[in-house]
Amino acid sequence: GSRSNVTLEKIIPRYIRAPSNSEATPVEQLGENMIDINLHLERATNVSDQVQEWWTVNQTVPGLMDHMVKP
Repeated sequence: GSRSNVTLEKIIPRYIRAPSNSEATPVEQLGENMIDINLHLERATNVSDQVQEWWTVNQTVPGLMDHMVKP
């Protein structure tokens, strides 16, 4: 397979409410900061020579919970 990488800056809210009706909205009470994300386009060829592609999405810095220090 092969990989292509791209970083999108200030593209998505850190916290998103995603109810079952698919109308995702930012959770403004937790802050309005937009975060950067890294996108990786994954590509592979299967046994029948069909090309499969999918995106891997990662945040560029840990979330606030990852910054908390345990007592």
